[in-house]
Amino acid sequence: MRCNNCGAEIMDGAPNCPNCGAPVMTVNQGFAPAGSSAPSNPALAALVKYGAFAGAGLVFLGSFLPRWHVAKVTVWGISESNSFGLWASNGGILKLWSILLIIVAVGTVLMETMPQVKDAVKGLPFYQFYLPALGLLAFILASCAKVVKDHSISGSDASSIKALGGSASSHFGLAWWFVLLGLAILIAKAVIETISKEN
Repeated sequence: MRCNNCGAEIMDGAPNCPNCGAPVMTVNQGFAPAGSSAPSNPALAALVKYGAFAGAGLVFLGSFLPRWHVAKVTVWGISESNSFGLWASNGGILKLWSILLIIVAVGTVLMETMPQVKDAVKGLPFYQFYLPALGLLAFILASCAKVVKDHSISGSDASSIKALGGSASSHFGLAWWFVLLGLAILIAKAVIETISKEN
C-alpha cells in the first residue's frame, strides 16, 4: 500500500505513513474528513456546491434588479406602467430587507469557498438552514411591505381609477422571481446537506 500524501510504501495496518506521518486512508474511508457534511456521492456534492452558487447569485441579482413590483394603469386608452426595486428611492424599509438578502448571498458563497467559515458554525444545530431562513424572512417582509401594498393599486386608488373608466393591475416583477427561485435552491441545498449528514 502507498501513502496518499507522499507515495511512500506503507505496511498494512499502519495508522500513519512512516515517511511523512500522514494518516493512512483506506479505500472504503473515501476522501471526506471525519464529520464532513458533504454528500458521499461526488455528483451530488458538485450539484450541491454549484447549486449554492446559483442560488446565491439569483438572490444577489434579485436584490439589485429594479423590478421587484410592477403596476399598470389604463385610463381612457392610455396605459402607464411603473416598477420599482428594493433599492428604489421610495423603497424605505425595503432597503433593509435587500441588505439582509445580500448578506444571505455573500454568506452562502463564503461558506462554500472558505472552509474556516463553515468550520466556525458547523457545530451549531441545523446550521445549514440559518442563511436560507434569514433570506426567506427578508423575502416575506419585503413582499408584504406597505410600499408594495400601496404600489399594488388597491383600495381607494383603484376605486378612483375605476370611476374614471380605467383599470389597474399589478404583479411581482423579475427581481421577485429571481429571489424566490434562489431561496428555493438554497433551501433544497440545506435539506440535501442535512439528509447526507444524517446518513
